[in-house]
Order: sequence, then C-alpha cells, then structure tokens
Amino acid sequence: MDSENTQPTRVESTQPTPAPVAGTRGSKTHRSRSRFFLVGGFLALLLVAMVVFIILPLSTYAYYQVYGRIVPGVYVGELELGGLTWQEAKEGLDAVYGVEYEVLVTDGDRVWKAKASDFGVGWNTEAMAQQALNVAHGKDFQSEVSEMIQSFSSGWEIDPILAFDPEMALAELIKWGQTVNIPAQDAGIRIENGEVKVVPAEAGQSIDQQATLNQIVVDPKVLLDQGELQLVMQVDKPYIEDLSGFAEEVETILAREFSIHAYDPILNEDYTWEVDREEIANWLELKKIEWEYELIILEEEIETYAREINSELSGDQYLEVEDLLHAIKHALDGTLMDPLRVYHHETTYTVRPGDTLLEIGWELEFPFWMIMDANPYLYSSDLEYGDELTIPSRDELVPLPVIPNKRIVISIQDQRLRAYEDGEMLWEFIISTGVEDSPTQPGVFQIRTHELNAYASVWDLYMPHFMGVYEAWPEFMNGIHGLPMLSSGRRLWGSVLGRPASYGCIILTLEDAETLYYWAEDGVVVEILP
Repeated sequence: MDSENTQPTRVESTQPTPAPVAGTRGSKTHRSRSRFFLVGGFLALLLVAMVVFIILPLSTYAYYQVYGRIVPGVYVGELELGGLTWQEAKEGLDAVYGVEYEVLVTDGDRVWKAKASDFGVGWNTEAMAQQALNVAHGKDFQSEVSEMIQSFSSGWEIDPILAFDPEMALAELIKWGQTVNIPAQDAGIRIENGEVKVVPAEAGQSIDQQATLNQIVVDPKVLLDQGELQLVMQVDKPYIEDLSGFAEEVETILAREFSIHAYDPILNEDYTWEVDREEIANWLELKKIEWEYELIILEEEIETYAREINSELSGDQYLEVEDLLHAIKHALDGTLMDPLRVYHHETTYTVRPGDTLLEIGWELEFPFWMIMDANPYLYSSDLEYGDELTIPSRDELVPLPVIPNKRIVISIQDQRLRAYEDGEMLWEFIISTGVEDSPTQPGVFQIRTHELNAYASVWDLYMPHFMGVYEAWPEFMNGIHGLPMLSSGRRLWGSVLGRPASYGCIILTLEDAETLYYWAEDGVVVEILP
C-alpha cells in the first residue's frame, strides 16, 4: 500500500466512557453554578420585596406628605377625597353638602319658608376637608404610615360634620318674632261721633325663644333631615284688661253742660258759646301711657276752635288761645269756668285834612301821647293827609285783671258818675270833670291805684281818696278824688260841682269820694263818655 495515500483510521473504542468520579475537577464546577443561581434569585426577590414593601410605600407616603394631599381611601359619605388637596376637597364637599336646606317654620297654625343656614345649622365642609386631610398627616411617622396602610387597604370613613351656631339661631328667632308674634291687644277706648266706645282686650302670642332654641340645640340635624322647625309659642296676656270704669269717667265729662263765657271790658259786652259733646270729643284724645290710659287735651283742636270763635267776633276783637285752653282744661276737670276776656288788636287810622293828634286821640278815645309812642318820630305838626297811623290796642288802657261785676260810667256831658254792680246801678254822683283847656280824656280805663291823700305839686293840691285812672302824660295820672284842698287849707270847687272845673280829674264830694274809694278796688273798669 502506498503510504502517502493512506489516511489513518479512526478507531472508536467500544468501551464506555467512564463517569467522572466525585471530587474530580468537573464535579466542583457544577456545584458553583448552582449556588450562583440560588443567590441571584434570592437577591432578586429581596430587591423586588424592597421595591414593593419599602421603596414604593415610602415614595407614596412622601408624595402625599410633601404635596399635602389626602391619602387614597378616605371618604365622606359616598364622596372619595383621596388625592385631593384641602381646597379641592372643600370644593367637592361644598358641591354635595353646601346646598341650601329649606325649612318649614310653623307655629301650629301658620307655615313659613326659611333656610336652615339662617338658624346657624349646616354642614361644616371646612372641618370635613380638614379631618380628611388629617388622616396620615400631622402625626408621628409610624402612626402616619399605619393610617395610610389602613386607608389603602380597607378605606377610611369620615362622618359628615354638622355646624351649629346657637347665637345665630337665637338672633334669627328674635327676628322671626317680628313676623310670627301677635301682640296682645289691651282693652281700649275711643270716642266716635261724641260716643264712648270700649274695645275689649285680646290675648296675643309670641315665640318662646329660649324653649325653641333648646329644641334646636338638642338635635340641630333635625332641621336638615326633617326640614321643619316647630316654634314653641307662649300666650301673652294684655296689660289692660278692663276700661269700663274709665269709660264711665269720660262719659261723665262729655255729658256735662259746657259753655264758654267771655267778657269784653272795652265794649262792656258778654258772649256765650254753647259747646256740644261732639265738639268736646274733638278736643280729647285717649292716649295709652305705659300701662294706663290718660285723657289728653288736643291743643291744636282748641286752637282751631278759638279761630272759629274769633271769626265770629267783630272788628278787632279776639280771644287769647292760651286763656281758652286754660279755661277748657279747668272745665274738663269739673272746675267752674271763669269768663274769658275779649281782647282787641291794634288798628290803623288814616289822617284826614286838618287832623291833630289831640283831636284824633279824643275821637278814638285814646291819650294822644300813646299814639305818638306807637308811631316813632311823629309829632302833631307832622300829620299829613292820607298818612296811616298805628293805633295801639285799647287793652293797653286796661292793663290790670278786670273786676267783671263792677263798672264805673262817667258822663262828661251830664257831669254824672254812675257805679254799677252785677248790672245794677248802686250810686249816681254829681261830679266835675276837666275844663276846656285841660279836658278829661274820654275812653275806657281802669282804677289802677289807690292813695288816701295824693298831692299834685304842679297845682299845690291835696286830693283826698285819690284813685288813678289814666295817664294824661307818662307818669302823670288823672283820676277820681274828693274836693281838693290847697296846702293853705282852702277847699276848692265845692260850689261848682256839676260843671267842668278840674285840670282833668273827676271830682266828687268828700263823702262820695270816700264811698267810691272803698268800693272800687284796682281793676274796676272806668268808662268815660264824651
């Protein structure tokens, strides 16, 4: 055989390959690999466990803590708040719990609509949001983690929180009293068309505020659940229950015969006005003052009545409203009404050709100097035709309270003095009045002063039983007196009585002057006729 072409023959042994013996190099390598895989699997499981049980929970915990969010699983009712901030949770709660709850308010007979919030009752969404946020927040680490795990696993239920403000509820009840309360009606009395009418008393009712408030305090939630508030009412008794006795008193007043009497001392005229009960009733008002009624006089009504009376008087006459009011008050009290005085307004006078102040004063029965005082800078020579002069009220000549039942009338023409009492003439005396150059002023005057023996230095005269009547000039009084006597002791004019003789005074005999002096007190009207 050619050795160069001959390939070597692979002889495969028929003997089996012996298995490696333990402890040989090949056996150690197999065991190392097994341990490696075991350790690696353990570490992998450990890593997964760390991620699942440590890292993920810690990162989740950190997220809710850092961002201030409510942990998952927190509920208020059926509303889940997990993952929301406090503000977001409140907004969500407001949408569910912040609605207005209508409440029917009743006193048993009447019904009104209101809102529960008006009585301070509602859901406190702020508190609920805060309580939800408090789960797993604001505590120690262990407690926070524990609450988070509990909320995650089984949920965390927060009960709705009710808000109630007792002060607000009480304020609202007080306010409702204006609508609900029915005031008690005291017995009343009124005058209609002159008739006395008695109005019976009626009980009222009002909210018992404290009892109603206590009812709300026990369970405020009832207002939200049932939507009804039953007011506790109390009966209010009237303070004045019977006025029948007072009505009788008023009836007595209206039943009186009522007359107003007035006297004009200037004109010597009497006036009477009969007043019926309807007119009296117009002057009165029954007014409740505290817990009783009083009879009030309506001054404005009396003023209206006085104007009506004054319109009936003539010329410049009038009644003083204050006098009438005073008299009516006394009359209503049952006091006898004194006659009222009729007064006179000031008047005017238009100057005629040739007039002098003396002539005007004589014609108007007024001392001329008083006309001058009423018209400043006026003198007798200043008068011009057509001038309008102010003439004072004639009441200025009768300044004292009038003695109504006595009057002295002096006639210059007859040279007589007549004294009257209660309309009857007591005496008629012969007199002497002023001479032509110093005449006695006609007019209506008064006895104004009394002096047992007056002295006139101008004429050196003593005037026994002197009674001043009017001022012929300021502080110069003319009057009535007995026959005068000079300081020498000479008695004047005894033989000339019955004709003018004096300087303006009215002269009587000594006896007549004494009689008149003690009869005519200050205030008696003296009428001097031309």
